[in-house]
Amino acid sequence: MTKEYFDGVLKTMATADNETYLTRQEVSNLLNVSLPTIWAWANKGVLVSYRIGNKIRYRKSEIIAAMKQI
Repeated sequence: MTKEYFDGVLKTMATADNETYLTRQEVSNLLNVSLPTIWAWANKGVLVSYRIGNKIRYRKSEIIAAMKQI
């Protein structure tokens, strides 16, 4: 992955509602990484996950903030 790729994703995400919650699969597709990578980043604290009932979700605004740090 390149910085240019992340910059393009950031521009796309900036136009949408940032307070929505995404599934692991949606985050994986958005960042073009595997589900185990999403899991590893959450365990390392790179991404913050939220348990809503029995489901894991990620806040879109926090995904954007994490991508800016990469």
